[in-house]
Amino acid sequence: MSRNGVGVYTLPAGNPVVTLTTITSAWANTTLSDIATALTQSLATTGVSSMTGPLKLVDGSAAAPGLAWASETNSGWYRIGGSAFGFSLAGTLSLTVNAGRVWTIAAPSANTALTINGASASPALIVNGAAGAGNSKGILIQSGTNAADYALKIQNQASAFDIFNVAGDTSMSFQRGGALPSLSINASGAVRVDAPSTGATLTLVGTAGFSTLIITPPTNQNAIQLTGTDIVQCLANSAAAANRSSFVFQQAGSTKGAIGADGGQALITGSTNGDFCIVASVGAGAGAFRVSTAAGGGSTQLLISATGTVTIAAPASGDVLAITGRAAGTATFTLNTMANTGAATGTLIANKPGGNANTTKWIPVTCDGAVGYIPVFG
Repeated sequence: MSRNGVGVYTLPAGNPVVTLTTITSAWANTTLSDIATALTQSLATTGVSSMTGPLKLVDGSAAAPGLAWASETNSGWYRIGGSAFGFSLAGTLSLTVNAGRVWTIAAPSANTALTINGASASPALIVNGAAGAGNSKGILIQSGTNAADYALKIQNQASAFDIFNVAGDTSMSFQRGGALPSLSINASGAVRVDAPSTGATLTLVGTAGFSTLIITPPTNQNAIQLTGTDIVQCLANSAAAANRSSFVFQQAGSTKGAIGADGGQALITGSTNGDFCIVASVGAGAGAFRVSTAAGGGSTQLLISATGTVTIAAPASGDVLAITGRAAGTATFTLNTMANTGAATGTLIANKPGGNANTTKWIPVTCDGAVGYIPVFG
């Protein structure tokens, strides 16, 4: 008869025997053979037997797992609930796996929760996401929200210095081996590249057909600011057109130059008061070019209009225009006459002081300190 479907053993027919009856070979042989079969199907505690069917365990608990050790009965596997199993150590749940094949490692009391040691010349861990665009996910790491709560830290195995670090406050840093990071991004998004031991700090290599660098500053904020002992350069985008400037050069806190995008000034150089100024006008005078002795384009000394007319302002003293010849036999000043259209047109027109501007034009000529005038007709 041996065991039934739930493991209960029942003696074969003819048992139990009747008192004072003769033991027959048929009874003895049948009964002992059945007992031998049942013993053979039992699992020997010495480990010489092998299971030929499923090994069924009691559910157990974290304190008394269904599969435990004789010398440590509170450590082992147990059934938590429907299709969920746990592994306990010293009576405490340490690892859980559920029907969704999700493995959860409980927080350790100290040290690292999981250590994976790779073989030589092989990666210690490979994570393959699911197939299909938009559905392939690699690793999700959830950390605290403070700078000290890092979500990911990569260290050098030999010296244990940080190579890459992602903190809980979303800041990141990349380090070459020193105390300071080589590249860092703080929680507000600011990027910092520290000085290298040698070579250029930052090299940008562009791709044909694309911009190498695009900077879009917010209104009234600097997009680039280079700071040093003597000079500051910044690129600004102001809400007011008159205040916009592409670059501002400063020394010891004083503006020494500016190149404007559309704020009415192309270049200012000199002191903070503007000893020298070149201005490209905007608005009604768009396209004009001015050289001024005051910041912002005031006190214009030279003006080239959008149509090409050149105007030189009268100086406070001295000559308006002085031209020095290069060498003997070379013209110092040459005027090319335009074709006469029939109107009173001249290549060079000068008005004699007090003269009639609508009739004869005059060119003042100075010789040995004496001033004379040469009439010019169109």
